[in-house]
Amino acid sequence: MSEVTIEILRSVSETDTEQIAALVAQLTSKEVVPSRFSEVARSTDATLFAARRDGRIVGVLVLALYPTLTGRKAWIEDVVVDSAERGTGIGRALVERAVSEASARGAATIDLTSNPSRKAAHRLYRACGFTERATTPFRLKR
Repeated sequence: MSEVTIEILRSVSETDTEQIAALVAQLTSKEVVPSRFSEVARSTDATLFAARRDGRIVGVLVLALYPTLTGRKAWIEDVVVDSAERGTGIGRALVERAVSEASARGAATIDLTSNPSRKAAHRLYRACGFTERATTPFRLKR
């Protein structure tokens, strides 16, 4: 198997958009809105990471950074690796690259959430040094 590279996407091509849409569809049943991919790539508040093998995007992760009154924080979202590539270290490489970027940009903490059914993802996050927090998430949908 060829090497996987992790890169930051500042723009997305039509091919990138198709590949990211296929990955996001593996993550959620929510409607995939491809125009959001370019919006995230151009954002100064978020960083879109892509894992590529042989030019094809096989994993993605979004890192959001924001200031708070208690310090700069980061949030990891939309971590997904193609089902055919899972278990090969791509998820770990994406998370480690995002953690490195968040640290370099001054984040005091990095948070993420994960569906309780995603046991393999939980093992990955623990292996990367994340610990579960005793907190109650709230959401307001609009």
